[in-house]
Amino acid sequence: HFDWKRLKKFSLPAQTLALSAIWLAIHVYILHRFRGNHGEFYPQTWNPDATHRHLNFRYLLQPKFWPQLDNACAYMLPFVLLLRRYIFPFRLRAYILVLPLWVLTMVVFGLLPETRIYGELSGLVAVLSTLLLEGYVKARAQHGEFQIRPQPPSLA
Repeated sequence: HFDWKRLKKFSLPAQTLALSAIWLAIHVYILHRFRGNHGEFYPQTWNPDATHRHLNFRYLLQPKFWPQLDNACAYMLPFVLLLRRYIFPFRLRAYILVLPLWVLTMVVFGLLPETRIYGELSGLVAVLSTLLLEGYVKARAQHGEFQIRPQPPSLA
């Protein structure tokens, strides 16, 4: 039986070192074990021209792919970017800074019209969209734009 509370006693550098050592051991084992396997995307010697970036730029130039790209994250991505000032706490709003890195990675390693590549991003955008809506309603309520008026009794 492992006592998880003991982990709090370790410092952050010690935890980082331990987790990095575990990751490195697993990574070295996998590289050794599957050394001879070549995938469609990862040749023996990695070549930047083997990435999908040229194909993705062609997709971006073709209007028939634009609706599918807009559909990423249930059409909420532009709202999250444009109305980010309503997202609180600020720490979660700062996660938007991950988006350029994600886009760069997906342009190189993914195919943008494939819906499945947005799986990692959709959870983040769902949380940010919920916080955005909450922050927007709260801001409007503070300005008196949302007032609850009593309804007259119905004669039913």
